[in-house]
Amino acid sequence: MSIKQITADTVTYLAYQARIALDDARAARMLAQLNDELASLAPLAGVDTAGVEPTTHVYPVETATRPDEVQQSCGREALLRNAPVCTDEACVVPKTVE
Repeated sequence: MSIKQITADTVTYLAYQARIALDDARAARMLAQLNDELASLAPLAGVDTAGVEPTTHVYPVETATRPDEVQQSCGREALLRNAPVCTDEACVVPKTVE
């Protein structure tokens, strides 16, 4: 299995998605760097993983979340007491969008 090369179109697309302005020289340098990174992964393409079970962590870890249970809230009044400015119903925050 061979690793595909990244194209200039892909670099242009990624820069657009990341909102990064790349001139031609920087785009060419980025293309070379990304393809060098992919080339360093080429030895992994030959590794036989047929009998290896997929994992999400290197150690056997149980999910560390609590059960989803309904619990009593501390109440709106108690929460609003911590806000610097509030109305009867909510915290007042500065307007950020005109």
